[in-house]
Amino acid sequence: VIVNRLPSNAERQILQERNAGLVRSARRCDMATADLQTARRTLALLFGGYPSLRNANVDDLIDAYLFVLQKYPLFSIQAACGDIINCTIEGLDPDWPPTAVRMAKCAADHAANLAAEQIKIDKVLRAKVEMRPPDAPGAGQRIAALLKDFHGKMVGGTVVDGLLTDDDKVRIAA
Repeated sequence: VIVNRLPSNAERQILQERNAGLVRSARRCDMATADLQTARRTLALLFGGYPSLRNANVDDLIDAYLFVLQKYPLFSIQAACGDIINCTIEGLDPDWPPTAVRMAKCAADHAANLAAEQIKIDKVLRAKVEMRPPDAPGAGQRIAALLKDFHGKMVGGTVVDGLLTDDDKVRIAA
């Protein structure tokens, strides 16, 4: 990544904190901890909104979905449920829950977005400032000519002479 300027210390700290939060969020759902209970509650709330599941064994259904979703971060499972509840996924029947595979696709999309943000932040934190050559046609030649002229004045002493006062010149000559 080439940037015009590096992040300030405050910006760097904000980016590092955000990246640390993303790393915590990106960890896979731990089915042996509170993540499991949170994921179960989230799915239970989702499935509770479907009248078509009144006679279904919701615990078995949740277990089946968690089997498919366990490789995704908890936040992405919750986000996928939110997308389904808010009807932001095209092609779903509002009377029937999506398949576990469809839900996994949605969770994977959320996890991929998080990973992409992590990559961007990492690139900014590792960026170096580089000077790019000017894009205007002939600008390189004009800059080269100016530098050559400046060099000639430095070697000839005219640049330094222009900076000295008459008193300075007298002191130097003495």
